Parts: sequence; C-alpha cells; structure tokens
Amino acid sequence: MSVDYDITMKIASIISHMFSAPIFAIYCVIIVSLIEPSVFNIPIWLAFLVSFLFLSVFPVIKIIIDARKGKVDLDVQDREKRPRYFLYAMASHLTGALISLYLGSVFLFGFIISYFFVTLSLLIGNHYTKVSVHTSGVVGPITFLVLALNYNLILLYILVIPVLWARIKLDAHTFVQTLLGIVLSMVTTSATYFLIYKMLY
Repeated sequence: MSVDYDITMKIASIISHMFSAPIFAIYCVIIVSLIEPSVFNIPIWLAFLVSFLFLSVFPVIKIIIDARKGKVDLDVQDREKRPRYFLYAMASHLTGALISLYLGSVFLFGFIISYFFVTLSLLIGNHYTKVSVHTSGVVGPITFLVLALNYNLILLYILVIPVLWARIKLDAHTFVQTLLGIVLSMVTTSATYFLIYKMLY
C-alpha cells in the first residue's frame, strides 16, 4: 500500500468527520448567527444550546454508546442496523423543533423540523439502498438556509463535492447513494420549507 494512498484515505476520513451531519448542523447555526442573528428571535446562546442538543448530541448518542459496546461502527455501515438510529434521531429532531416553537423561534423550528423530514426520507430510502447521510446532512441544511435567508448562500453547495468524494473514496457509498442523499434532502427540505415553515413565518 503506497504512502500516497494512505494520505488520500486520511484526508477522506478527515473530511468525512468534519462534515458529518451533527457537526455540520453547528456550522450552519454559526453562519446564521454571523449573517442574521435576529432571525432566531431568541438569544443566540439559547439557539446554540437547542441546536447542539437536538441536532448534534441526542441524535447520535445512542450510536456512540453502541459503538463503544462494539455493537455498531460510528458510521453505521450496516444498512439493516440504521433504522433504529434514524428513529432516535427523528425523536430528537421533533423534540427540538417543538421546543424551538415553544420558545418563539419559528426559524429554528423550521430548520430543525427539516432535519426530521429529511431523516424520515432517509429511513424510507434505506429500505432500498444505503443512502448517504453525509451528503444529505450537508445539502439539506444548506437548502433551508438558501431558501430562508439568502440565495447567495447557494455557494455553500460546493462543500458537498469533497464530502461526496470522501464517502466514495472510503468505500462507504456508491456514487448513486451519495447522489440520492443530495436529491432526497434537497427535495424534502424544499417541501418542508414551502409547506410548513412558510405557513408559520
């Protein structure tokens, strides 16, 4: 095995971890807090707390626990084991969305509830193939920010390119599976924005 191959795989692994769905959610909240913090309608620290807990911690805590027990890998590569973790994540997303609505942050509600419906689409898609959560976790939230805040944020879509490359390089997904993650999240997030968020905002 060549040194170049090892370095390439290491880079792919770093990209994969840096742009995992739970971590990318926090990047998005940071972006919003920098360009239009008033849209949260609640203190920024509270928006961060709700986002961190219900998008980054609770959705994956069961995976981390089971991984430490040796029951599953952190990426949940086994497609048959994925549904239960999708359900845990959906429960967290729904709770976070409802708490956001209760706090008076319609924007945060829309952002988090879009995760709920995207995860639902991944759960359904998982019945047929191992749809990429990574590409979905990048494209979904970007789509929401583009629609809800600023169309100039469309430039953020370029971030999905290294993620797509990394997931294929690591043999985690085929090109079709990464593409399905992109399409499902974009369509589902757009539908959530127009059919649910716009009715409240």
